[in-house]
Amino acid sequence: MIKSSHFYFARHGQTDANIQAVMCGGEWDIELNDTGIAQARAATSLLANAQHGIKSICSSPMKRALKTAHILNEVLSVPVAVVDELREWEVGDWSRKPYHQLPNFFRGDGDPPNGESRSEFDARIARALSLSLQSEDPVLIVSHGCVWHVITKLLNIPGGLIENVSIHKVGHDGAQAEKRIWQSEKMLTTAV
Repeated sequence: MIKSSHFYFARHGQTDANIQAVMCGGEWDIELNDTGIAQARAATSLLANAQHGIKSICSSPMKRALKTAHILNEVLSVPVAVVDELREWEVGDWSRKPYHQLPNFFRGDGDPPNGESRSEFDARIARALSLSLQSEDPVLIVSHGCVWHVITKLLNIPGGLIENVSIHKVGHDGAQAEKRIWQSEKMLTTAV
């Protein structure tokens, strides 16, 4: 499935839905707020000063992720590919509901009514990861919190929660594909 020995993952910058603590799934294409733009800009200075060797970016098509990707690319100057499968989980009736009114989706409590089932979402993200990692590596994937949660589950690495514009390096030990041990290391976090 994955030819790369490592890749990077960044969650999009802050949106008003993040501040309001409401579920913002794939059916709500919300923009970054001013803080989210500032977070992405702060990350560019951190990326510019680091030797990550990122050669391509794969981004969700959603406005909040794509804007973050384009801001980060101001210092990387690499090709950006939009991967539709990287969009956020379609959460149906859970959309725009306060988190405290929803089941704990990180523990696997139920599927969203009128949304994408967990198994459908997991399969889509497995495809998205495979597609993204066919890009020139190392690749930076810019996407969403629930996408990161599924990637950590697929690769059996800890850390299902991710902050806005937190960048993680994900790599494996080089063993055969079926025996690879993947690890995640937080590289950059912006505090804006």
